[in-house]
Amino acid sequence: MIRTVPEPRNARYAAVRLSLLFAVIYFVQGLAEPSEGLIAQPVRSLLGKWNQSAGQIAQFMAIVSVPWAIKPVYGLIIDFVPLRGSRRKNYLLLATAITAVTLLWLSVSVPAPGATWQLLALLFVPTVAVAFSDVVIDAVMVEKGQPLGLTGRLQSIQWGSMYAATVLAGSLGGWMTQHNRQSLGFLVCGVGALVSLVATALWLRDEPDRKPEASARRMTTLVYLADAF
Repeated sequence: MIRTVPEPRNARYAAVRLSLLFAVIYFVQGLAEPSEGLIAQPVRSLLGKWNQSAGQIAQFMAIVSVPWAIKPVYGLIIDFVPLRGSRRKNYLLLATAITAVTLLWLSVSVPAPGATWQLLALLFVPTVAVAFSDVVIDAVMVEKGQPLGLTGRLQSIQWGSMYAATVLAGSLGGWMTQHNRQSLGFLVCGVGALVSLVATALWLRDEPDRKPEASARRMTTLVYLADAF
C-alpha cells in the first residue's frame, strides 16, 4: 500500500495565497490595460467625438501600445536594479500604484475636447505600468511557482482571469461607449488597480536580495521572457 505524504501546511497556504494574487493581478491587468482593456472602446469613441479620423485613432492607440513592445527592457531592470532591496514586490507595488493614480485622476479630470496629446500622455503612463507589472508577475510565477510545483496552476489562473476580464471589458466597454461614460471606465480600472496594490501588499512575500542568488534571479525573468516571445 502506497502512503502519501501530506502537503505541508505552509506550502498549502503559499499555494492559496499565490493563486489569489495571480487571479487578482491578471484580471485587473486584462481590465485596466488602456490599449485593449475596458477603456479601449470608450477612448476610441471619445477621440471620434473630438473629430479624430479613423487613421488618427489607430495611430493614437498604436502609440499607446508601444510599452508592450519593450518588455525585455523591464525584465533587465527588475533583475539587475533592485528597488529598495527588492526585485519583485516593490516594483509591483510601484507599478500598480502608478496605474491606480493615473486612471483615478483621469476619472475625475478627463482632458478637454481636442486635448489629444494630453490624453495620450495620461494613457501612456498606465500602459507602461501595466506592461511592467506583467513582466514582474510573470517573473514571480517562475520564481515562486516552480519550487512549489504550481507553475501549471498559476498559468491556468493567469489565462482564465485574463479571458474573464476580456469578456467583461468587451461588454461593459461597449455599454460605456454607448452611454458616454468614459470617466466611469477610468474609475473602475483605477479602483481595480488599487485592489491589485492591496493584494500585492498582503499576499506577495519578497525575500531580501542576496548577492549569492543574484545570477539565478537575473536569469529568471530572461528565461520567462524568452518563452513569452
